[in-house]
Amino acid sequence: MKYLAVLLFAFLPLSCIPLYNPFTSDTYMKDKDAPDPGNSGLLSISNVQKNSISVSWTKAGDDLSPREALQYRLFYSELPLLNTVSLVLANGTPAGNWTTDIDQSQIEGLTENTKYYINLLVKDTSGRTGIYEMTDTDTDYDRLGYTFEFSFGSGGMGDNQYDLTSGIVFDSDGNMYITDFYNHRIEKLTASGSFLGWYGKDSSKGTGWHEPGTAANPVPGSGDGEFSEPLHVSIAMAGTTGVLFVPSWSNSESDNHSVQKITIGSTPPLSFMEKWGGVEGSDDTHFSFLTSVKIDKDNNVWIADNGNHRIKKYSVSGTFLGWWGKDNTAGTGWHSPGTATSPVSGSGDGEFNYIGDIALDNYGYLYAADYTNNRIEKFLIQADGSLAFKGWWGKDGTSGTGWHDPGTASNPAAGTGDGEFNVPVCIYVDNLHYLYEVDQNNHRVQKFRTNGTFIGWYGKDSSKGIGWYLPGEANTPVSGTENGAFTKPRDITVYEGKVYVTDGGNNRIQVFNKN
Repeated sequence: MKYLAVLLFAFLPLSCIPLYNPFTSDTYMKDKDAPDPGNSGLLSISNVQKNSISVSWTKAGDDLSPREALQYRLFYSELPLLNTVSLVLANGTPAGNWTTDIDQSQIEGLTENTKYYINLLVKDTSGRTGIYEMTDTDTDYDRLGYTFEFSFGSGGMGDNQYDLTSGIVFDSDGNMYITDFYNHRIEKLTASGSFLGWYGKDSSKGTGWHEPGTAANPVPGSGDGEFSEPLHVSIAMAGTTGVLFVPSWSNSESDNHSVQKITIGSTPPLSFMEKWGGVEGSDDTHFSFLTSVKIDKDNNVWIADNGNHRIKKYSVSGTFLGWWGKDNTAGTGWHSPGTATSPVSGSGDGEFNYIGDIALDNYGYLYAADYTNNRIEKFLIQADGSLAFKGWWGKDGTSGTGWHDPGTASNPAAGTGDGEFNVPVCIYVDNLHYLYEVDQNNHRVQKFRTNGTFIGWYGKDSSKGIGWYLPGEANTPVSGTENGAFTKPRDITVYEGKVYVTDGGNNRIQVFNKN
């Protein structure tokens, strides 16, 4: 009977033979594998806006279902729990419905300046589901970078002329103050670049405020209201008026290693208030080649005592409160008044080899541009007012480029790649907690999150030209004189959504719009 059954089956018409069809009800039993995501499951993020992002991918493949029959669905979450199918379904918010045969989609309705975790599921005709690699992005329109708007200034000693544009800061009325390094003065302008006058010593007109067109011979000095190579400035505001804190580098006047307080008023617009320091020294009351002064939310004054490789802290009235750095006898750390007087350079955790600038955020952190060590160090301002070292970012010759926890890296080095530095001379933290770094010898401006995450850079690349470059797009920054190019930039600030950069080697200020 068995052989008869086989013989009868062999002579059945083809129409009677049950051929295998992958789309019949038994497909699920035969389909053992989920679709395989294309390009190793990598997702590509683009067109990052305030409330939306675009996502693209390489289409998946499957063992039974044709590629054009596969369905896709994007998911997003503020939690990093999108790395398995079950976690995506449990924690992700779907961005649209299942859609067949697509390789891009958009997520909308997001919250501005928020980190999101993104993943994509792919489903075959049997219902088996594959998953792409989770990625993350921020709804940060700054990732799209900046475009050049205008510039002002030129080389010289006249009104709105400069001999190495250096520090820049705004008051609450939108007035801009620029330290004119080799002209030993402070120039005051409107936000659009209109010149309002300057403060300092003129060889024929004396020391004080000089209206436009009244003085053109600025010279260094060590008296009250006189400067010798002033660098960065800060403002302590009191209502609509305030005080400029101006540090002097003092190469040409040996007794002007000082911080001067200059009152912002109406008549005259700037006037001398008082001076801290003077003669160069390394004890509690003296400085050496100051570079930066910043005021925290509690009105404490933090000073980059560059030549002494330390950060000093004062009350706004001038009482010395302590310093951080390496002492040749007491070691590295916080030093209370009277406990350490031999500051030295170093490259270990929390040590400095000259400090280009310091910056503060409103979360209680202090950042230092350790410029000869080519890194940015991060500190916590503790409840007792002292500092605690939290880590640093930049290039380490052994462990690579990025964030380095305490004790994990000790060989900081210069570089031109993403997130690497060559003399980081200035840093600035905006109110969205992005840190901007003026990369002086790389002739560019880099942007980071305050945890050291690299976002992008602006400047001139030797092969790609001038523009904003996201990670991996360009790594050969060069100097230039064109609009948007820099030659040894010195300082940066953000005012009303515009980015102002002092382009030191080109003796100008460049202004950029956020896209």
